Amino acid sequence: MKKDNVIKIMVVDDNKRMREVIKDTLAMIPCSFIECSNGQDAVDRYDSSLPDWVLMDVMMKPMNGIAALSEIKKNHPEAKIIMVTNSVEEEISTASFKAGATAFVRKESLFQIPDLILKSK
Repeated sequence: MKKDNVIKIMVVDDNKRMREVIKDTLAMIPCSFIECSNGQDAVDRYDSSLPDWVLMDVMMKPMNGIAALSEIKKNHPEAKIIMVTNSVEEEISTASFKAGATAFVRKESLFQIPDLILKSK
């Protein structure tokens, strides 16, 4: 985290409204946002932005969140990435953690994200 205590968060979701909802959920934390509309965009922009956290949707095209997570972790094993999804499939959660996810949150439980971020300070 930076000296000014502003947390840089990359929000990756193909639904603009969902990106807004996620950002609103974090309103009580001093943070700045980088928005990406798919996994490939996140991979392409990670190096230049080096966010403190990534909040990544799973189901996106052309690159899904798990593939993007894997790509980011190859070059940045220290990256903190929370997978955020509507999926209830256990395989997706398992694949996310296997690829290096820091946490896995269902979209109906977005309220958990601020605590996950603040507890890691």
